[in-house]
Amino acid sequence: MHSSKASDLSAGAAHRSARAVARKLNARVLSYFSKNEDDLVHLLQRRLQALINGKDSDAQMLRWRMARHYLEVHTPAFKLAFAAALETSLDKEVQTIERESDLYGAAGRLSGGVFEGVNLTLLGADEMDLMLLSDQVSQRFNTHYDDTLVPLTLRLRALFGRDNASLQNNPYRPAVLVRSLLLALKQCAFAEDVARSVLLAFDPHNCIDLGTLYKELDQLLAKSGISEQMHRLRKDSETDSGAESAASGPGLASSYGSATGWGSLAHSAALPGLGHPGPGWPVALQAHEFLHRIAAGLPEGGYSLHPAAAGVARYPGFPGANPGLDAALPPVDPYLLSHLEGLQAGAIESFAYAGLDLDLGSPNLLRHLREEPVVREAQEFDRGMVDALAEVFDFVFFDPNIASVLKVVIGRLQIPTLKAALLDRNFFHSPNHPARRLIDALAGAAMAWSEEKGLEDPLYLQIEASVKRILREFDQDLALFSDVLLEFEEFQAHAEQGLTQQVQHLTSAQEQEEALEAARAHVDGLIQERIAALPDDRGRTAFLLPFLTKQWREVLARACVNEASDPDRWALLLTSTDQLLWSVLPKKDSAERRQLVAVLPGLVRQLNLSLDGLTWHEEEREYFTRRLIAAHMNAIRSTPDPAQSQGAELQDQSAGEEAVWMLDQRIAAAQVDAPDTMDAILEEFERGMWFDFLNDDAQAQRCRLTWVSPKRGRFLFTNREGFNAFVRSEREVAELLRRGRLKVLPNEALVARAMQHIMAVPDTPETA
Repeated sequence: MHSSKASDLSAGAAHRSARAVARKLNARVLSYFSKNEDDLVHLLQRRLQALINGKDSDAQMLRWRMARHYLEVHTPAFKLAFAAALETSLDKEVQTIERESDLYGAAGRLSGGVFEGVNLTLLGADEMDLMLLSDQVSQRFNTHYDDTLVPLTLRLRALFGRDNASLQNNPYRPAVLVRSLLLALKQCAFAEDVARSVLLAFDPHNCIDLGTLYKELDQLLAKSGISEQMHRLRKDSETDSGAESAASGPGLASSYGSATGWGSLAHSAALPGLGHPGPGWPVALQAHEFLHRIAAGLPEGGYSLHPAAAGVARYPGFPGANPGLDAALPPVDPYLLSHLEGLQAGAIESFAYAGLDLDLGSPNLLRHLREEPVVREAQEFDRGMVDALAEVFDFVFFDPNIASVLKVVIGRLQIPTLKAALLDRNFFHSPNHPARRLIDALAGAAMAWSEEKGLEDPLYLQIEASVKRILREFDQDLALFSDVLLEFEEFQAHAEQGLTQQVQHLTSAQEQEEALEAARAHVDGLIQERIAALPDDRGRTAFLLPFLTKQWREVLARACVNEASDPDRWALLLTSTDQLLWSVLPKKDSAERRQLVAVLPGLVRQLNLSLDGLTWHEEEREYFTRRLIAAHMNAIRSTPDPAQSQGAELQDQSAGEEAVWMLDQRIAAAQVDAPDTMDAILEEFERGMWFDFLNDDAQAQRCRLTWVSPKRGRFLFTNREGFNAFVRSEREVAELLRRGRLKVLPNEALVARAMQHIMAVPDTPETA
């Protein structure tokens, strides 16, 4: 057994070792930003310029211009200030984490979020708004770099000897970068509006790559002998509720809206505070059990709670969801409905202010409502409804595919939705519930809107108008939700009609081109068969092969496309093809020579008429015509023209062999086009799906699959209005998916996705 002195020495050695590694990490971070500081400023300036060229209001446009001007004027000072602020922030972060580290027996660091360590009474309204905005910007980076932040945070937990792998205990998290940026802006005397505009423009797609930095830090830790360990929660024997003890940090990191989601990492349930701040275990598990009870329709005792839910409220006495669910439950408490109506009236007034920097710090009213006496005293089923809806709206608020402003707008439907769900208890059972359908429609459409569109954009105004009407007019008649949904669908249909008209010329051209490509492939096979049937000695036909595999191939392909409407022309051209090949071969006797003389006038006329529609250089066509006439004369004579030089014959032979080789390559490529691993995914692609596309300039853009060709070989992507169009082949789309340049956005209805997310909450990890 070690003495206390030995333990102190061991702890001190561990502390010195951690501090030494932390100094290396800090130096690596400062070096990385020093090497990339010019790129950081350039990307910010380019982003501001793009916003200046956007469609914002004149006032917002002026703010973007001022921000870019300030940044240009103060660039040298800004670089110095940012480097100093970053160094100071990193040192303070490491010192704070070490001071609260488990090496000294600390209970752990409780995250206060953006206001951690700040006396709110000393903050003015503008300062608080800036801090809230900084938090929103940090969340964008958290979501974007989730894959690299998780392993780094786990290693840092081991480095500092902490029980919890919280993002708040990662001194290199995006929030520290954003905070340093804000400090640098203030140091350079940037005005409040200018600093706000720079922060609004700051996002992961317009910043130097932090993923590379996080990987470097993780590798440095690995080389220093710091291993990533699986974290297990410790159960507090003194805590009555298992759910309470499971949340050893500020709350479970549910990673709403991220690519990982709940349960994607084996240790995700044990990372409080990592990623977006999620709900605590009690609410999440109560909602989880509530939805499972509805889905299963089990009587009391027909299921078992998760261990972490021991002691939390249950929902006894209600049946599983079915069309007669409302009849099986007592009426809604009138006092609860009256209370909700008062809250709904207050939500109308909240539309008095709207902007691009709205506070998302505490948007979930339902999470607060569940603690009020009027809800705590309600029947168990209705309390469960509040819990489940709170989780659904959390899913909305942390969905990275919906702009923050529209999250707030849609979030104002919380109270009316709760009223509707209490009046018709089949909200979670039936996807046709009026309130659920409206939320699904608004959230689905919101993915098409971005902050660059501005608050005067028709889509934003229509979503806002729909929410306002529900808030103002909804009493207890659920038909209002259906009426508002119908209005919104009419708006969408009108927009869809405009989109179709906008891209009609593009889709028509692409459809014709796809049909022509298929025809060319068919014609290649026919030409290959005919060339293979020629005599082994191709001396007389060599000059003809490039023409057959290029110009005449195009003539045949165009006729093949129209075969259904003009079969006679297609048959005539196939006959002309056979006559052309026969016409240049030696003739055995006078009967064949007479036949050739009789065929030539019609054949030459058909060739000329067919070739007139092609773009063929005049000199090249004249040269081919002279060669064809000479070949016919040789065929009639039955002996080659002595005037034909040996050099020309060799040139013809080489060109002919190359033409045949290219033809064979095209046919072979079409035949060995093996199924792609992405084929199954591409088969699921439907018109109207949304994607995030990283273009050649590494700029992310939201795009829609506006058209899929009849043969599903081509995909047309546009923005919401049908502009910024680009077309990719099936194989090109598959390659974009593989390289991560094309990301499929959720296509399912939002409430259904939220329910799947809630019901997939993992069991509490077993104790070690």
